[in-house]
Amino acid sequence: MQHNTPQSNRGNTHGQALVPVILVMLIFTILALSFAGSASREIRASANYMHTVEKSLAAKGAVNYAMAALAQTSKNGATYGVVPPSGDTDSNGWRKMGDAFVKIEVIDTGAFLSLNSVDRAWLQRLPLFKDNNDLVTAIMDWKTKIDPSSNQGGDNKSEYYQSLPTPYQCKSAPFDSVEELLLVKGMSPQMLYGTLSGSPVQPGMATMSSGNSGGFGTTSSLRDGYTRQIPMTGFTPSTPSGGSPSGGNPNRPNSSGGNGNPNNSGNNPNNPNGQNNPSNQQDMQDFQEIFDRSQIPLIELLVPYATERNVASDGTARVNINTATEEDLTSKVGLTTEQAQAVIGQRNSNPNSNGNPSGNGGGNPPPPTDTPAPTPPPSGNPRPGGGNGFPGGRPRPGRPGRPGGFRSVFSTRQAPVGNGANPNSGGGTPNANGANGNGGNGNGDTSNQPSNPINNLSDMLALPGFTRALMQKIADKITFDDSPTRTGVINVNTAPSEVLATVSGMRRTVLDAIINFRQSGKAFQTIGDLFALQEMGRQDYQQLLPLLTTKSTTYLVRVKVRVAGQQGITAYSALVEMAEAGPRVV
Repeated sequence: MQHNTPQSNRGNTHGQALVPVILVMLIFTILALSFAGSASREIRASANYMHTVEKSLAAKGAVNYAMAALAQTSKNGATYGVVPPSGDTDSNGWRKMGDAFVKIEVIDTGAFLSLNSVDRAWLQRLPLFKDNNDLVTAIMDWKTKIDPSSNQGGDNKSEYYQSLPTPYQCKSAPFDSVEELLLVKGMSPQMLYGTLSGSPVQPGMATMSSGNSGGFGTTSSLRDGYTRQIPMTGFTPSTPSGGSPSGGNPNRPNSSGGNGNPNNSGNNPNNPNGQNNPSNQQDMQDFQEIFDRSQIPLIELLVPYATERNVASDGTARVNINTATEEDLTSKVGLTTEQAQAVIGQRNSNPNSNGNPSGNGGGNPPPPTDTPAPTPPPSGNPRPGGGNGFPGGRPRPGRPGRPGGFRSVFSTRQAPVGNGANPNSGGGTPNANGANGNGGNGNGDTSNQPSNPINNLSDMLALPGFTRALMQKIADKITFDDSPTRTGVINVNTAPSEVLATVSGMRRTVLDAIINFRQSGKAFQTIGDLFALQEMGRQDYQQLLPLLTTKSTTYLVRVKVRVAGQQGITAYSALVEMAEAGPRVV
């Protein structure tokens, strides 16, 4: 029997087959679009990664270039290093490196306060910390290693930090960066990125006060776009003129100047020790004025640490004045036989002769003038000084000792503290070893140490035949211990007034003399050049020279990288140190 299928049923069958085909095609289309989008993203990510690697390699190349230039121009840390512009550097400081363009900026860390080296008193000379003991304590706790023998364990230091929503431990180790301060209890971004007076930094106003540029002319940008002028060419050899002839501030007749008020002069024959009248209060007011008008943010005045290699400007090792032989003192330092014998006689003298930690006899030291003192006896062991510190005087009876001044100018050793009333006292601390005095209570080993070591450059002015002019020539050649580096010292050639004002013992008259000398377009070649500043007296030398330098070993290298056809600039930074074995990234 024949059956006929209706026409309508055949049409429905054909339509049912088309629907699955359309669905399959739709799925394939979605998958294709998804794969295409993923591939596009992968391509962009690969391109971004390639550009990041390209910029990173360009930055590393720029840092290596800067390290090589710094090592060459500074004789590996013996003098001040610079990165001279290359021939393809444009007017904005950009130079081509591979397919990228880089801009290299070198910042001398000696111009800043070394965060890991400054103590509580130094920090509190900054207005932000002056009356904020809790914040200073928190900073000191953060960078100070826990003493296992102390009852103050790490848990006590971390109690506050553990109570935060995101808890963490008090580091109890040195700062790795300045920004790490934001982790410290009491520190806020407003304080770290604001001015020293606590106000916000005004855009376009971050300029150095009191001629802080030093007259070097080439500008290098600071963090967050602020600018500082730093030297990019060699220093001009010069001899300090001593600043203004008056030596003092004419607006402050009672200030302690070189030849200003005769009652305050460090060069006054009636005041040979350079003792300054109590004008410290006035000086602090003057420094406050510097801080008040400063527009440099706090973060721009700090670095993790700064160092200086303990070598002369020609790269040779400095001569330890306390252990050198007479031949070394004459051939390497340049002293006469009589002067060398005076040094040896001083360090071998009996420190109990007067009870003064310096062991320079009972009288005052000779005035720091260029007039040679009388020649010591041929034996090379001058007798204790008399009425004015010259040989042949009669020693006074012992008297209670005073702190032996500040640390050695090229030393991290604390000056000895004597007790003249104790006939057994050798000027050392109670538990001192031979290096820190003269054995103290006798527990130290003094077999290889001088019985009466010379502690700083200022003490040498008390020796017969040693004048300012002589110290200016030899100061860079000598040291007082064998430490390979000096840490936390301030570079007088590059430090701004805000930093110089925080140095312990700094007077406004001396600060102005330093700034005026730099503004004349010159630079201090060695620490000895400071002896030519007439504004400085013996007390200034004793207090300031251990904390100052004229060069640096550590530099902050900042590199900006851009690539043609790409938007934006990527910034990198590296802390570079000129070590004895060569430059290295810290």
